[in-house]
Amino acid sequence: YSRPKAPNAWLAGKSPLAPPTLEITNGARTQMLHYYGANFPASYQGRQFGVNWGPHGVGTRNHAIEQFIVDDRERVTKTDNWLTCDDPRFRPTQIMLDHDGTMLMADWYGRDDENDLTGRIWRVKYTGKDVPKLGRSAQTGFTDQQVLLTGLGSLNHQMREQAIRSLVEKKAIQPAAKLAESSDNPLAAASALWVLARIGDDEAKKALSEGVKNPDWKVRRLALRLLKRYNVPKLQEIAQKLQKDPDPAVRLEAILALSDAVAIRNGLADWMKSDGVSDPHLRYEAALHLAKHAAPDTFAELEKIDNADVRTALLIAIDLSQYENLPNKDIARIALLNRLAEPGKYDLQQLLELAAMHPDAAMIPPLQTLLSQPDLSSNVIADASKLLRIVAGNNKGVKNPWIELIRSGKARLNSPDDKQTILKILPDEGPTPFGLEMIGKLLSDTDLKQVVLPAAALARSWELKASSLTDSVWIQLNNPKHPLDARIELCATAAAIDMKPDLKRWQALLSTAPPALAREIIRDFRKLPKDGSFREAIEAQLPALLKADDGAKHDLALTLSILGATSERPDLGPAILAAAEYRPQAMKNFDQKPSAEKLALGRMAFERANCAKCHLLDANEKIGPTLGGVGRHQLAHVIESILEPSKIILTGYEVERIETDAGVVHNGIVREKGGELTIINAEKSVKIKKSEIAERI
Repeated sequence: YSRPKAPNAWLAGKSPLAPPTLEITNGARTQMLHYYGANFPASYQGRQFGVNWGPHGVGTRNHAIEQFIVDDRERVTKTDNWLTCDDPRFRPTQIMLDHDGTMLMADWYGRDDENDLTGRIWRVKYTGKDVPKLGRSAQTGFTDQQVLLTGLGSLNHQMREQAIRSLVEKKAIQPAAKLAESSDNPLAAASALWVLARIGDDEAKKALSEGVKNPDWKVRRLALRLLKRYNVPKLQEIAQKLQKDPDPAVRLEAILALSDAVAIRNGLADWMKSDGVSDPHLRYEAALHLAKHAAPDTFAELEKIDNADVRTALLIAIDLSQYENLPNKDIARIALLNRLAEPGKYDLQQLLELAAMHPDAAMIPPLQTLLSQPDLSSNVIADASKLLRIVAGNNKGVKNPWIELIRSGKARLNSPDDKQTILKILPDEGPTPFGLEMIGKLLSDTDLKQVVLPAAALARSWELKASSLTDSVWIQLNNPKHPLDARIELCATAAAIDMKPDLKRWQALLSTAPPALAREIIRDFRKLPKDGSFREAIEAQLPALLKADDGAKHDLALTLSILGATSERPDLGPAILAAAEYRPQAMKNFDQKPSAEKLALGRMAFERANCAKCHLLDANEKIGPTLGGVGRHQLAHVIESILEPSKIILTGYEVERIETDAGVVHNGIVREKGGELTIINAEKSVKIKKSEIAERI
């Protein structure tokens, strides 16, 4: 999450322009082990095991040994929790292979806010009948050279290491080179290459070239990488030959071994015409080096290759040239502007995603040209509009052609796509006269779920600035045919935007409301005028409200208190309880499978409490931990965090007080980078130099 302007999907590797990463469950990873051992079945060879110490807090969620299964092109095909435990103190921290290939696992056995005074070590052993047979090297021992060479391919990791050490001591250069060249056991061939690398003299380094003849592409690539590492004579000659290798990964490695920038650039251009460009790992690596070596005509020349994967590679190269601040970044910038002006066969979503990570005022004309085109998808219009607003900044003279068509009436919001598009654009537009007019139209739509409720949510976020929409909201709110959860959201919207609440309208709604809606109305009354009339309206209906919903007592007590009641009512109880009293209430009222209306009540409570100012529900971070997946924690822990949010502050979210030499005080979460601090709070983020700090607490 360290890259500025990158959306969460990009960070998670879900965009074709992103590095080919894998998004996994949250927690703290402390180790990765590639299994090449003698105890687990042959199908486990090459599997990767990750230790997840788990997320902060109590519970067992994601405390596991994870496994990652890869295919023959090194791509993860499956990942899951391989070993778990339902003991809440189980916290794996480290794994290693024991001498026989069984797995040893250290278990901290405690909570993350306790000292590591306890701990356990587990052995994970396979007991099936298909345990691998070790063969001659295990029976005979390491005595002669042939047995040692056989040991290089042993499934036993200690035998392999012993064989490597012994062959290094014997300086067995030629036997190791021959094995690297011809062995059909890739593990043995790779071990032979490491024997030569450890011997390390000129003869051994030269012998590494035998590995480029091996039948396995991974061995050939490893040999080439080692030749590059030691800059072995004849490397250029070998690299030239390997540009014709049957495997695209080896060909790419050979191109990158060349010493001349022009040769690398030309080699990459040829490589882009092969099937290797469809592999996301190879494509990203090729794009990185293309970014480093691009010339003024590189992008235009490669665009002549009519291949979507090549176009994606070019966008990646443009991105990396700018993000890595490479010397040729201006070439990449011009290429991006040209593509925005004339997209051709480029994917518009990818183009806009890339442009959003490198905004530039020069993008205004091509974005306006794009937005004036007919038949654009909803997502393209929304993304281009948002980017146009960003690059235009405070320049009010920059017009959005698509919005201007809507504003002038030449285009109407008739299709579902148009309505979804305007809903995506309006949050950036804000409560302008045009924005309010559009929301007013959407609030009268017949599509409640996809149009009316999102429009109401946006109006709610604008609060009293959206008061002109009050009557439109009430028309939908008074429709008894709407589902209860929808009416609850509309009710919260009416209370949030109503500048001059109509007492009779609220009384009439309360008198006919089902219990769940009545509960929301009671809570919304807290935002209404404190002139006594609204309190009296609730008191007049109190018997009927309690008869319909006895569980509303505490809500009623709190609302009456906020509206100015001078004394407690014995039939309702106190308006405010001690924290300890709320715990049993919360445990008692918790519903594992809540109804739609209960979920709506919860969402509105979440909004009113301004929780979203600090916490988000997705994996992105604001100034507090993500709330995504919070429901999987133990209920008691969740309740404690709500009632006493500062009792346990997770590592990385402590609030600091920073005072500068000039006497300016900042409070917030602090992120450090080099000689600079970024102080983040709910309203804004501020950057200051460390050299300007007088006090930090």
